[in-house]
Amino acid sequence: MTNDSDKIAREGYIILLISAATALIGMIANLYLGAFLAAWLAFCLYFFRNPSRTIPASGVISPADGKIIFIGRDTEKDFLNRDMQRITIFMSPFNVHVNRSPETGVIKNTKHHIGKFLAAFDERASTENERVANHMLTDSGDDIVFVQIAGWFARRIVSYAKPSAKYLRGQIFGVIKFGSRMDVFLPDSYQIQVQMNQKVTAGETVLAKPAS
Repeated sequence: MTNDSDKIAREGYIILLISAATALIGMIANLYLGAFLAAWLAFCLYFFRNPSRTIPASGVISPADGKIIFIGRDTEKDFLNRDMQRITIFMSPFNVHVNRSPETGVIKNTKHHIGKFLAAFDERASTENERVANHMLTDSGDDIVFVQIAGWFARRIVSYAKPSAKYLRGQIFGVIKFGSRMDVFLPDSYQIQVQMNQKVTAGETVLAKPAS
């Protein structure tokens, strides 16, 4: 499992090893093929980077790097079955894809949905795509839900979140490989701190704060 001291996400090691081996073979077989495979290896190294982050002391933080593409209301259907505030973050293949816990709390339940691989910016992706939903009870006693969602280019979700596991705000809990999105469901008592099309950084950008 990737941790904060890793410069490269461990979840990418196998892909990087295979990419390096094929690039070496490609260079021996054909210069142009080798150059293409070397470029792919460089992209994979860039994609699986894991930069250090400065975690804020309070607030719900972004679990993913990317851009805000939805702020509004939606029914959380996996665990709470109630109308909540939802923030959606779109991750392009060029964003860091290491995912961090949005708050400090205990994972109450997780749910894996087998689904489609629609483009991650498509609103239908929230309900139709392959995804892993996590229900957390925060230390302050609030229920929040955050959902890793695969896109058309992302065919692999890695999540280490398990029921009863305790996570600290900003702690790494998973990775989505090659482009995706993240939905965050929040109680009405939270005040949204971001706006549409804003770029956010996992582990650093505050998405929302409890009303004082």
